[in-house]
Amino acid sequence: LWGRSTNDYNLYLLSGVGEILASSQITQAIGADNHDPREHLTYTHEGEATELFAVIQNRNDDAQPVTFDLFGFRGNGEQLRLNHRTPQGSILAQSDAEDALTVGAVNVGRQSVAAYSSRGPTINGAPKPELSAVDGVSVSETTHFGPRFSGSSAAAPHVAGVAALLLQAQPALRADDGGNPLLERRLIRDILIETASDIPPDGADPASGAGLIDADGALEMAATVVAVVESSSDDGPGSFRAAIASGASIVLFSEAPDQRRIILGSELPTLGDGLTIDATGWTLDASGVSIGLRIGDDTELWGLSLTGAQRVGIVIAGDSSRLVDVTVDDNEVGIRVDGEDAVLERVRVLRGRSNGIEVSNHASVAISASEFDANQGAGVRIAPAAGDVTIGPDLEPPTPTEASELHAPIGALESAFPLPRSGLSHTIIGSVSRDGLPADVGTRVDVYLDRRLAASVAVDQAASFRATVTGPGTELRFAVDGAAAAQRVKFEAGARTTITLRAVSPLKLLAVGASDEHVAGANLFRNNLTGIEIVAGTGESGGRRVIWGNLMQHNRTNVTSSLSTPTISEVSWSASGLRLYGNAESAEVAHLYAGTAGERRFVGAATAVEGQFAFEHLDIASTATEFSVIAHSADGIASPESKVHTAPTTGSIASITPDSGYVGGGETVQICGNGIATDAEAPRVWFGNLSARVIFWSGECVTVLTPRYHVGPADVALLLNRSRPIVALEAFEYRTVRVVSLKQGRNFVTWTGSDTRVTTAFSSLAGATFRAYAWDGNAQQWQIFSTDLPARLNTLRTLKHDQPLWILLDSEDIDWEQPAPD
Repeated sequence: LWGRSTNDYNLYLLSGVGEILASSQITQAIGADNHDPREHLTYTHEGEATELFAVIQNRNDDAQPVTFDLFGFRGNGEQLRLNHRTPQGSILAQSDAEDALTVGAVNVGRQSVAAYSSRGPTINGAPKPELSAVDGVSVSETTHFGPRFSGSSAAAPHVAGVAALLLQAQPALRADDGGNPLLERRLIRDILIETASDIPPDGADPASGAGLIDADGALEMAATVVAVVESSSDDGPGSFRAAIASGASIVLFSEAPDQRRIILGSELPTLGDGLTIDATGWTLDASGVSIGLRIGDDTELWGLSLTGAQRVGIVIAGDSSRLVDVTVDDNEVGIRVDGEDAVLERVRVLRGRSNGIEVSNHASVAISASEFDANQGAGVRIAPAAGDVTIGPDLEPPTPTEASELHAPIGALESAFPLPRSGLSHTIIGSVSRDGLPADVGTRVDVYLDRRLAASVAVDQAASFRATVTGPGTELRFAVDGAAAAQRVKFEAGARTTITLRAVSPLKLLAVGASDEHVAGANLFRNNLTGIEIVAGTGESGGRRVIWGNLMQHNRTNVTSSLSTPTISEVSWSASGLRLYGNAESAEVAHLYAGTAGERRFVGAATAVEGQFAFEHLDIASTATEFSVIAHSADGIASPESKVHTAPTTGSIASITPDSGYVGGGETVQICGNGIATDAEAPRVWFGNLSARVIFWSGECVTVLTPRYHVGPADVALLLNRSRPIVALEAFEYRTVRVVSLKQGRNFVTWTGSDTRVTTAFSSLAGATFRAYAWDGNAQQWQIFSTDLPARLNTLRTLKHDQPLWILLDSEDIDWEQPAPD
């Protein structure tokens, strides 16, 4: 990956006899600035023309096999034509993008692709190029490319020019004329490719694609196969009805009319097979008819809004049809699927007076990224003998990944090329937390210097470690029990670095998707009587009912089915995450949904064994309080949703007072928040992996004495039995000075420094108004220091070590810094 390369290759330029003429030996994967996967060299050739060779070396014989892009430039910046030993697969990045229109070069006046034109397929296996165009054409000598412009860089502008002619001939294809830009770009591509003239060899090939671009053919096709709707009338010239009757295979709706709402006086004819319609921004008012629109085979409908049909808004009668960005609103039934292999993407099905979508017997459909809101029946109703129905993302449900894989492995170098270690050392003093809590004794910490293992140590009972690494070197990296940590440290001879490594349990699994959004391609079911209704049948059986990943919000019932309803028997927390157990008869897999009240998202899948399922060590959003399960049988039939199990939310820390203290510990600190303790149980508390003593607690606050720790920030962690750890990262600052927080009014404090004159001791309180009192046991009287009194009247002149004081602060709260105790 760019910026994250862990492969170290070198580049050499060699003469025909093997002499190294120039080289580039940038070290990848080490150091903050050396992760770009590139090498570059400069060489000036003198003398006769000769053949040179570029050689790429796997420097340490540990880099992964990759595909290289090789470029050469003249001194003036002109790119050299490098000869490919194997031209197949020579199309480079950018050109291999899915939506890129890739163009091959054909010398003007010829019928074959130029030798220097890159060939497909691409590195990622895409069948490129799509078509070809001429090069070697004359251009102005004032340009950088003159007088003759060659290469695919010259061929591509010809294709762009023909595309511009198409836009001129059919303005409805322009982005500023409404419509869906993704579809319109695809239609332009299709016209250019379908009208290209084949050149040898016969048929599409990886050199010329579909053939040589044909401007006349493309314009002729655009004039004959495209119909444009320019009128909001139900009938007549420029109407939708006239466009359907024209026999065109592409129907575009213009943005020109101010009124883009068509009121149907009678039902429209069935849309012809193979028709593509872009009606973005237009509405079909079907309140006067029973069925708003019937769709035939291989038909695509984009962007249309249809409202008010007395029976069904849209009937998909044919096979292999597709609806994208379509909205059906306030119909009796929004969409009825009668054909096979229908695809519905980003469809909005709103306020159906009955069901949102009905899938008929023998019909099949895949529904993704769609919204079902406020339908008085089911969002989707599936007939008993319907074929395969998929409601959710168009991919297999992903399983949770191991949290330890969050950071790429270090990829340690082997010792085949050892480096001498004879320089000064860098000392690392650190501690290790795992899932927010102190790591177990014996946890292994590996320290790498420039990806070579330099030290391996075990943490002690305080979850601490110490490692000494001898240079020379550039960068230190760390792994905990073999899993890479995020931290990197610059190697400095003689340096001493303190570090906290935050590791995760090797058992911890990351929930699918982000905590605040559902899986891409999932559907939203909201405020329906039933989200998804799977109708049971007694006769002919149907296909698979794959339902997963969807977001359910405030439906009266989310999923109904004839299968047994799964049950959740236990929900608890461990340091490594959620533990949830339950039963699902005849199920093969269980899908877990978690979230807040009425808004649960798919977070993971688990295999059911003999009717039992378990989710363990699952790291999900701390705000999740509701959990439910939908199971699937071996033949792909979804169960009803389980009863929702409610669990308390994970606690949180709201404040730590004070938020800094002395490295020697012993400071009284109050931690307040939600769910951090109960009246009957105090939490265990750690500061920087060291245990703090709890001296008081309530349901909302815990008071502790801080442990000793080194200078710098420390994580604060709390743990209640069977709860999730509550961790505040770097929430407490340890200092070499003691900070006493003085509140307005009376404060009883102790001076911890050595015997010090009061003017020095109180120097950090400059500007504050206060009086300090100390009891003189020998004189049996109070000594006073007041900022309001002349110096000669102050009797308290020296603060003694561990001397108790009463301080009456008249001004605002202030921190008093004291020196470290002896």
